[in-house]
Amino acid sequence: MKYGLAHVACALLALTVAGCLSPRGDSAEVHTYQLSLDRWLSGTRSGESDGPVLLVSQPQAEPGFETQRMVYIKRPYELEYYAVNQWAETPVRMFAPLMVQVLNQSGVDLKESTILSTRAFEVVENAMSENPYGGVQAANRAVAALLDRIGLWLRQCVPQSPECNR
Repeated sequence: MKYGLAHVACALLALTVAGCLSPRGDSAEVHTYQLSLDRWLSGTRSGESDGPVLLVSQPQAEPGFETQRMVYIKRPYELEYYAVNQWAETPVRMFAPLMVQVLNQSGVDLKESTILSTRAFEVVENAMSENPYGGVQAANRAVAALLDRIGLWLRQCVPQSPECNR
């Protein structure tokens, strides 16, 4: 009798564990987003440039933002993450090729050479809606604004090189 009861208890335990470990059928679909610059993709410039050379270093992310998880902030200093929304890659890794693409289209030679100047840029863009897609739209607007600022700085800096740290 005790032996039969032990088998029943083990069977119930096995079913309970299997139920806990089995995939849930009601799990939400993960949404994946990219950074994009649709308005920059036209007007590609080609050919040789006799202008200054621009060395583009890897952009840096603030701590807590070097992840594919989508981060949002409700209160200062507190990072929260969306559960079923993510970036296709870390935002910094998606931004770097966009920056190089836009700068290449500007006609600036991207070969390694002498560093004339350095500058850190920062852009903050608020989301129009408090959901992941609103954050994606804000991120894409921020990328476009940041690249506009970099382009403006280069146009102002290049004629004044080699000392254009501003």
